[in-house]
Amino acid sequence: MKIALIIHSKTGNTLSVAVRIQEKLILMGYSASIICIQPDHEHATDIDHIHYASFIDVREYDAFVVGCPTHGASMSLPMSAYLKQLRRFDNKKVNCFVTEFFPFSWMGGNRALTQLKTVCSSKGTSVNSSGVITWSNPGRNNAIDQLSDELSHF
Repeated sequence: MKIALIIHSKTGNTLSVAVRIQEKLILMGYSASIICIQPDHEHATDIDHIHYASFIDVREYDAFVVGCPTHGASMSLPMSAYLKQLRRFDNKKVNCFVTEFFPFSWMGGNRALTQLKTVCSSKGTSVNSSGVITWSNPGRNNAIDQLSDELSHF
């Protein structure tokens, strides 16, 4: 199975989680590639003014992991813009995660994850597994291991 991890990471925290998920997927025998999305204007505040030079061809992959940071209790605007412009998933398997600074997922991560799952569902799929990594929680490493296990099952 060929899996794309579509990631937006501004500080590297979300990317570090994606790398751990990718490692787990590879251990399970999957082909897994991380695609870090980079908007042309990282600091744009309007979704209609965020553009990308290229997009992955979703037809080339069997499944996806989509991950982004939480910004202001919402999914990151660059990820929202990317998914809005991306071709439909058309019933391909999708798993999602978000990262947030705060120690508890109810402090914005749950809301951001719901938004991410809703956007993915609007692209013609249902989300199988998902989770929130709370960056300032002392149990973060164990949570990343657990999330990697959950998101590696399609």
